[in-house]
Amino acid sequence: MGKKILTSEKNRFQVFNPYQPEWNLHISKVRSSDTGYYTCSIPNIPQVKSVFLLVFVPPSIVDSELQDSYEVLEGTDFSITCQARGFPKPTVKWLKIIKSELQPLLEGETLVIPSITKSDSGNYMCAASNEIKPNAAHTIKITITYPPKVTIRTKQISQSLGKETILSCMVESYPLATIIWSFGDKELQNSWKYNIITYTEPNGLRLETQLKILAIEMSDDGTYQCLATNSHGSDEGTTVLQVQMPTWTTPIPTISTTTETPPTSPVPTSQTQRSTRNNEIFVTDASSGNGGEYVNAHSQYIIAVLLIALLANL
Repeated sequence: MGKKILTSEKNRFQVFNPYQPEWNLHISKVRSSDTGYYTCSIPNIPQVKSVFLLVFVPPSIVDSELQDSYEVLEGTDFSITCQARGFPKPTVKWLKIIKSELQPLLEGETLVIPSITKSDSGNYMCAASNEIKPNAAHTIKITITYPPKVTIRTKQISQSLGKETILSCMVESYPLATIIWSFGDKELQNSWKYNIITYTEPNGLRLETQLKILAIEMSDDGTYQCLATNSHGSDEGTTVLQVQMPTWTTPIPTISTTTETPPTSPVPTSQTQRSTRNNEIFVTDASSGNGGEYVNAHSQYIIAVLLIALLANL
């Protein structure tokens, strides 16, 4: 037994009698709840006419439980359900948006991604359709979160005393990590000695931090630590700095000498005889090389007369 329709409900239902004996029922802003049998009866006349009204409803997404974006920890299982209303019952499909193109994933209300990875991040669409236009769709964005991963390009570096050097540390994470450089138990800050610069890539997932050490001293020799931390964990990497003493090279001059050796001749053999008389000296087997002045040992100021006897010429 249906309910009696009155020309009420803000005039959504109205009865018209354009001419006898026709009566028409006009329904404004038809709803899915209007589906059912409608009966027309005239008092005092045993005649009844019934009509079944079937209301077709275009699809709509029940998005009261759907968010526009989700952050999911890498390695966990993720599932999301998209419900749709309409008549006939809508068909629900999940698609992934890749470079403005739609890649079909599955047909059904629930999307399940086990052990989610970074490659699963992106925009997804829940699309509902039936025989009635327009179709319905809801887009969500999935962002993968993960702890920092530190990469050190150069694990050991050498530099001379008094110069400067740069240590580099690459960090990939989401959300972005906080970076701390330390040396031993000391956390390093920007100063006249240290200069820390951080560069972030446009995607916001990777950054590079550089530690510049000025006026290197022997006390700077050792291990430097790059520590990255976010809400999901931390990671670290180290670089060893070896400070080297400067070396100087002094060229040794080259000296060239030339020695000329005069021709040699036999050394003449001579004998001397001294006579106490008149302080005379006689030299036998004498040659021209025996010529010269001879000094008396007893009186260095007396010059003896050298008489050269050339016996060979006698």
